[in-house]
Amino acid sequence: MKFDIDTGQDYRLAAEREALVRAVAEAAPDFQNETNWIEWKSTFALDKPVGGFLIGKAVLGFANREPSRAAAVCKGTAYMIVGAEPGNVPGIERVDFAVLHDMVGKYVAGVRWEPHYVEYAGKDVLVVVVEPPQSGDDIHVLQKSYEGYRQGTPFHRGPGKTEPAGVAEMKMLQNRLLARTVQPDLDVKLRMRAKPLVRLVPDRQEWLDRRQAHIMSSTKRPGDPPPPSPPPSGSGWRYQSPFAGIAGIAELTGGRFASPQDKKEFESRVRKHMNRAGAALVDNVIQRIVRSDSNAVVFDVHNDTDDPVGEVELIARVPRAACHRVYTSTPPAEAMPEMPTWPEPFDKMSSLREALVPANPYNYDISRGASVELRGDVWHTTFEVGDLRPGQLFTTPPMTIVVGPNAPDVIPIEVIAAAMTRRGNKTAEMVAKVVRLDSGAWSLGDWITPD
Repeated sequence: MKFDIDTGQDYRLAAEREALVRAVAEAAPDFQNETNWIEWKSTFALDKPVGGFLIGKAVLGFANREPSRAAAVCKGTAYMIVGAEPGNVPGIERVDFAVLHDMVGKYVAGVRWEPHYVEYAGKDVLVVVVEPPQSGDDIHVLQKSYEGYRQGTPFHRGPGKTEPAGVAEMKMLQNRLLARTVQPDLDVKLRMRAKPLVRLVPDRQEWLDRRQAHIMSSTKRPGDPPPPSPPPSGSGWRYQSPFAGIAGIAELTGGRFASPQDKKEFESRVRKHMNRAGAALVDNVIQRIVRSDSNAVVFDVHNDTDDPVGEVELIARVPRAACHRVYTSTPPAEAMPEMPTWPEPFDKMSSLREALVPANPYNYDISRGASVELRGDVWHTTFEVGDLRPGQLFTTPPMTIVVGPNAPDVIPIEVIAAAMTRRGNKTAEMVAKVVRLDSGAWSLGDWITPD
């Protein structure tokens, strides 16, 4: 069972906190998808320095998040759960909250957080609720050194881990602090550019049937005579097969010199090829679509004012129900296998060469400088625009939308621009029309030929 929780609400009431603990405990044991708003630990002593530090570190990391990103999940609140993890509820030993506040307070100051106990499966579980970060907040740092972490360290909570803030996080925290004296509302022009999107029909089985038929009809068997060469023009020359003088050889060999063992080996190669091709086919087609910039959408952000705008971020939100997937970089895909051949005398040498110099089975490109994540029922794409000088125009890298055969004719895209140094966000509702080609849509064979 996956981590099933509604991230559109926060968890303030006792029953809501219990539901949060239940969702963590009942997740699959191998589920480790902690995010930037929740962390869980199996158990530790709450009245010992280790307990105070681990809770304090988590509280600092949650408090040092970027406000608008934090607000997108659970209204900005964050949670640390101690005594429960996916598939395991060891519980904790309760301590008085005054003792807990004293232990954590040695490491944390100026952050709003509150502890709660939840009883689940007969065990006590601690839920620490951290209030949402706000523009203008201080940069929260470690108040006391602990083992390898020095006093004054600012922790930051990223996807799945809490670490000392890096260069990018420190710049964000500085801008967050400077937002106490923010400028007027953000005023930029937003524009979207896209050609009509094309549906993709995942006709995988039809493609595989055509590939296998092609292999069986065209693969050369050992011993087959070469095809005749065309006669020179006007020479009167006539091709004479070198096998013509060997009476009955075709009848005796069936037109080939391959043994029954060779036939079995070839059939085994075909089966392996079809299995590998079937597993890699759709990923390779999507990879080619993304690389071609087909179904690509780009956005323009224009600062047409006389004032600079710092730390601009563009967010594009696409409903999950309207498309298969959104990409901003080429996804990895296992390379399509080479066509199978009949056994040859030098096969063993070829196998040895491949073992000594293995080919890279994956083929993909580096990121284009944007990120995509699924938040609830929306594909959430973030482009880091950066600082915009007066009059400057910024164009985002392409965002590829892969749509299936049942996609609607119109896909709504919500575009939001935000700047750390400005109060309000600039929002625009835009749509991209989805149309069919004359043939109806793309098939897999339009991107990778089966024959």
